Amino acid sequence: MKYLYFILFFTICFNVLKAQKRKFTNEQKAAYYTQQLVDSLNISEKQRLQAFEVNFMVSNSMDSLYKNIGDDKQRRRAMVDVFKKRDSLFRTILTNEQFLRFDDMEREKREQKKKKKE
Repeated sequence: MKYLYFILFFTICFNVLKAQKRKFTNEQKAAYYTQQLVDSLNISEKQRLQAFEVNFMVSNSMDSLYKNIGDDKQRRRAMVDVFKKRDSLFRTILTNEQFLRFDDMEREKREQKKKKKE
């Protein structure tokens, strides 16, 4: 009987912890991705503020896509559009050298994601 209570207690604790999984706000996500740019590309304060605005827009757009589009194919197409817009905005914010490094970083992320799926 003790073991049954122990298993029941463990199951309840596990489910409570799982339910408390932390969800970041769009602002926190934008700040995180902007900090990655600062660390990787050595961008100026002006560029940092502009990049934060772009990342915040991307984060809001992604949340909207996940809430409003149920079909995976449609969502993926919409996500590609969001990323294209992000890239075009970053192209105006970053220098050519910085944008090329950013593009390389994104390509590496995509390749790593493909490897994980395989």
